[in-house]
Amino acid sequence: MAGVLGINLLPGKKPTLEEKRVSKKIRTWGTVILAGYVIFVAGIFIFGATLSFQRNQVKGKVTALEQQIKSEQKKESLELALKGRIGEVGKIIKGRANYASLITKILSLAPSGTSFQELDFSKGKVSLSGEATNALVIADFLEKLKKETDFSWVYLNSLSRTKTGGYSFSLEIAF
Repeated sequence: MAGVLGINLLPGKKPTLEEKRVSKKIRTWGTVILAGYVIFVAGIFIFGATLSFQRNQVKGKVTALEQQIKSEQKKESLELALKGRIGEVGKIIKGRANYASLITKILSLAPSGTSFQELDFSKGKVSLSGEATNALVIADFLEKLKKETDFSWVYLNSLSRTKTGGYSFSLEIAF
């Protein structure tokens, strides 16, 4: 039986006090290292979960802000379109003459003895025709119109004598 290994049922050698102390230190340090590793892994897991939670929160905020930006962009484009249209309306309004004030101005410059039969406004000018009692009344009216700064030019189209002895005239005034 020299070559056969068997089970040793005899009690082994008892560990010495020094061996027990080293064994206890190894177990203690092993436990501390294992606990540290468990705490480290748990910390990484908690950190990852926290990052995931915060990422989802940030995603939600980003989505809300993107929707708000789109809404503001729509408002801005509407405001710009409206601003452009208002500008165009303003140009149209500025381009229009105040016909009532022009008529009032012309009538205030007309001397007594002048009557008007027709007033026609078109593209920055007014054409008018009327009658006057004599040529001096028409000359006075033309001088007053030419001196007025609201008008750029005054042109006498026609002047003719009527059967009653007065004068019929037609003129254009640019404003």
